[in-house]
Amino acid sequence: MRITYNILLCIVLLTAIFHVPVYAQNTEVVLVNGSPPLTQLMVGKTIVLLDWVLDLKLSKDQELKIKDIVVNAWKSNNKAAIKSTTDIINLYEQVFKLSSAEQSKLMLIYCLMNSTLLLFAFPSGVGFLSAS
Repeated sequence: MRITYNILLCIVLLTAIFHVPVYAQNTEVVLVNGSPPLTQLMVGKTIVLLDWVLDLKLSKDQELKIKDIVVNAWKSNNKAAIKSTTDIINLYEQVFKLSSAEQSKLMLIYCLMNSTLLLFAFPSGVGFLSAS
């Protein structure tokens, strides 16, 4: 009888331990209602991708400023800004499914494309980019 009680107690404790985190992971904090609703997770993904692509090393103040910009876009129902943000989030979903090696290749391609665009935009060079 004592063994049955201990097994039952373990089952109850394990259920309680594992049930709460699963519930908490599925609960997203909605910052602004809309179509789609803006969640904290969406803002986080936007910040992470911008930081990664642009290699910004954002401070907490800068992250809060980006969050404010995104929240204000949702509050004012700025369709263009909402679309841009959802595009960033979709890109985040694609990029961070890749292996770190694939992410590095993607970053290299991005850098090469930007360098090429700069050369075409400023053929005579810009400051330190000038051909000697």
